Amino acid sequence: MNSMSGTPDSPDSPTAVVEGATVNRLHQAFDKRENTERLTNVINAQVWVTDLNGRIIRANDPWLKAHGFDSVRQVLGKTAHDVFDPVLAGASVNEELNVVDTGKESVSAFTDESGRSFKSVRLPLLEQGAIIGLIGVITPQEVTVDSDVVPVSQEDVDQLTGASSLAALHTHLAGVLAASEPTSMLLLDLDDFHVVNNSMGRDVGDRLLQKAAARLISVFGSRLFRVGGDAFVILLPTDDLAQLDVVSEQIIQRWRQPLVVDGTEIYGSVSIGIAPISDHETSEELLQDAEMAMREAKDGGRNRSAIFCHDQRKAADDELWRQMLVRRAVASKEFTLHWQPIVELASGEIAGAEAFLRWQPAGGAVTKPAAEFIPFLEHSGLVIPVGRQVLEDACRQHTSWRSKDEIGRPVPMYVNISRRQFSSASLVDDVLTTLQKHAVDPAYLTLEISDFSPGEDLGKVLSDVDRLQKAGVRIAIDEFGAGSSTLFGLANLPIQVVKIARSITDRISKGQDEPILDSIQHMIETIGHMSIVQGVENDMQVDWLRSKGWTHAQGYHLSKPLTAEEMTDLLVDHNSRPEGQRWGN
Repeated sequence: MNSMSGTPDSPDSPTAVVEGATVNRLHQAFDKRENTERLTNVINAQVWVTDLNGRIIRANDPWLKAHGFDSVRQVLGKTAHDVFDPVLAGASVNEELNVVDTGKESVSAFTDESGRSFKSVRLPLLEQGAIIGLIGVITPQEVTVDSDVVPVSQEDVDQLTGASSLAALHTHLAGVLAASEPTSMLLLDLDDFHVVNNSMGRDVGDRLLQKAAARLISVFGSRLFRVGGDAFVILLPTDDLAQLDVVSEQIIQRWRQPLVVDGTEIYGSVSIGIAPISDHETSEELLQDAEMAMREAKDGGRNRSAIFCHDQRKAADDELWRQMLVRRAVASKEFTLHWQPIVELASGEIAGAEAFLRWQPAGGAVTKPAAEFIPFLEHSGLVIPVGRQVLEDACRQHTSWRSKDEIGRPVPMYVNISRRQFSSASLVDDVLTTLQKHAVDPAYLTLEISDFSPGEDLGKVLSDVDRLQKAGVRIAIDEFGAGSSTLFGLANLPIQVVKIARSITDRISKGQDEPILDSIQHMIETIGHMSIVQGVENDMQVDWLRSKGWTHAQGYHLSKPLTAEEMTDLLVDHNSRPEGQRWGN
């Protein structure tokens, strides 16, 4: 039980109206009461003590929190009329009078404004047989569920746990759906169950599942179904969300007590997805939506519940549709490259161009940003064939620019390589073969790497980087300064270029961290790397970077990413200008 506060610290405290001797007697009587723990040792039980005049002399943290107080000192000496609303205060006083008159416990129930049910108990506080005060205890009302789902055959029972089976669930739901009976599904998943299997063995895991099922069967009987692995379903004959929330919270609180397997206490938690049956036509659809809510509970931190809403289904449908479109885009080669110039700050010369992947769906007038497809490409592994196509298109574009006398000289290319591409055994061969195919000097290709950390397979990365560099390809660390992983890469990878993160550049305008920026610059110059500051958005940043001796930059202030045609026009126009009239001069 939560600790209870003691007597006031000074004579002028709010309880000065209560005699000190009386207060001490009440505290001593409370602490000695034999059956107090039976009622108050409940998670979130609200407990308070009053004298015979109804004045509060003790209250625990859940009671204070429930009634909007930060400290017990705020309520010492107050009565129910000072704390509760008039209706609840009147009921509280009547309970107190009933206990004083009869000398017996008084039990009642009430529902708060959110619809949650509670049990209220008033107990006499005795000293040598005489009532000297009262104890109040409020606990969440236990929700009882009649178990009227009765398996009728061996196939209806899960043989490992004794819970009802998945087949029995579908059979029962078919009847419920046909009758349109108010019903809701709670899908429970044991958090991190795989850790038990991996560390203690599958036999222990099976016995843990048996213990977990027994705990749930003791409350829900045959309304508990095992639907596979460590997942269980509870069917409740209600669609009252407030009641479902109460049941879920009771399950979560109960799981704070360990399950004992072969004498070992195993602590765990559960995540619960809640889905009312309304607006569902099949049991499969109901299960899918309950799982969607359960995944939301997992993603929200686990050890919690989440209620399905139709926005979740729409979001899932949208994601599936987007994945289908991306797969079609890969097959139909709907991806294209845009190019952002990299500018030498001192001279205004275009020192290179970074390739950005863009998606323009067939028939679409607007290209889609990388955030809409790159994560799926990474997750699905499609980034590997798409990455090959990016290299192919970049080298082809480089050859086209090189063939134009109006541009004057080859344009160095910067191409991003993902971690997933580095996991491919063919990465180095793909790069070198593509360069050779288009007769591109490897010195004009810089591959940008980001987010490598000590957990990566550094041996393979170093081997690939070594082969690429021996062939003449340069390596850059991208988004330096955005996290500790880039520091790791700077210290452990043989690179030639460091690209400063946009988040660092943004702090220039705010006048923040200039000493840190100076330190980064000094470190980069000391180890002999070229630096490129990304995300330059205004003249102030350009002027500051020039004044500090930074050499190269890119960003929307200098140029947004351009189509290949726009970049070609820019290169031609730029080359035709006198040196004194180029960028920033």
